[in-house]
Amino acid sequence: MVLTVWLGSVTGAWSQDASSRAAAIADREAAEERYRRLNTAVEGLLAAQAEQQRRLEALASELRQLRLDSAKPQGDFVTREQLNQLVESVREVDRKREADQRMILKEIESLARSVTASLQAPPPRRSEPERSTAAAYDEVAEHTVEQGQTLSAIVAAYNAEYKKRGKRTSLKLVQDANPNIKPESIRVGQKVNIPLVPN
Repeated sequence: MVLTVWLGSVTGAWSQDASSRAAAIADREAAEERYRRLNTAVEGLLAAQAEQQRRLEALASELRQLRLDSAKPQGDFVTREQLNQLVESVREVDRKREADQRMILKEIESLARSVTASLQAPPPRRSEPERSTAAAYDEVAEHTVEQGQTLSAIVAAYNAEYKKRGKRTSLKLVQDANPNIKPESIRVGQKVNIPLVPN
């Protein structure tokens, strides 16, 4: 009887232990299944994150390229900086042109004053050779060379002034009347005879 009770309790304990083991195995398998699912989900999330990062980098690169392209001038357009440089260049050219005009006007005024002074001055006293030279021409004016004047400019000024009087001169006439003067080396203060003949 005692043996029967003992065997019954051992059998009950063993069957209880077997069912506990079966429940533990079932729990472990369920936990492993959950782990596999979680692991798969995590791997999917990591792959999605890597793909998202790749797309973000591609978009950032495209945005940089768009910014570079929009900064470049397209077609016939110029940037504001290029336009400002062009405006400044035009202004500089204009300033130089105005300075040149002022210088030319000063030279013309100086030459006109010189011609006017020569016309208003009394006829110079001439030596005998000069009188013989003057006798060969209708009229001879004496001109004093000023700064920046050339022989051809002097001739042009006298022609402009004497044209209304029906007289003219030429570079050849001036050179003939002044054999000692070289056109390329006239000096300030030098006296030049300007022969005038009828037109």
